[in-house]
Amino acid sequence: MITPRATIGLASVLVASLMATAFAVADAPDVDAIRGVVRAVEQAAIATELTARVADVFVREGDAFKAGSVLIAFDCRRQEATLAAAAAQQLEMQLTVDKLKLLQRAQSVGKNDLEVAEARLAKASAESDALKSQIEQCRVVAPFDGRVLELTLHRHETVQPGKPFVSIVGTNDLELDLIVPSSWVRWLIVGTPLTFHIDELETTAAAKVARIGAAVDAISQTLKVTAKFDRAERSVLPGMSGSAMFEARERP
Repeated sequence: MITPRATIGLASVLVASLMATAFAVADAPDVDAIRGVVRAVEQAAIATELTARVADVFVREGDAFKAGSVLIAFDCRRQEATLAAAAAQQLEMQLTVDKLKLLQRAQSVGKNDLEVAEARLAKASAESDALKSQIEQCRVVAPFDGRVLELTLHRHETVQPGKPFVSIVGTNDLELDLIVPSSWVRWLIVGTPLTFHIDELETTAAAKVARIGAAVDAISQTLKVTAKFDRAERSVLPGMSGSAMFEARERP
């Protein structure tokens, strides 16, 4: 089970970094350089409904992975045995229904007997499907390309149902979170170009405004803006910060 995690460690750092500059930006509404933080579009905290022992862990914190890669495997021999028993019961119910249908054609059995058998078959099928769904959780498969942000589970441990045990973050689809003066709504539009200097790499990347916040913060008189890289280098990681420079413009 994959659950969105809006405030995993990285998210809280991003918000704190941006809000720390919000009031300074509001006091200097004519500046073109705006501090920003790189954020991953795809991120998830993964949990499971199983109560099972960890059979193997194929990644560690910081490891990169591809979509479809198995990250963690659980020992599901008990669940598999239960599924086999349920499948056998389902087959038995199916054979009973088939037999009763033949007998009904020969008018040797009542309609009610067949309906009861069909209801039991439906119940057995539903139980089998539920167990198959559990078996699918015996392997944690990466839903996208990314890296392991946090891992709290180890081999031979027993997973706690519903408690996230691994947090992952995408590395292919990155965005920039910026806080700009609210007065910029007079000229800022989706598609406005900018360059972003990444402090950690000492490099500059081109980007464009992708989304503009739906509301202005009345206290700081700022607005949240999201930008997309024209082409993000592999070395750019979520959490990196820098300065966004907007192209020269006519001031209103």
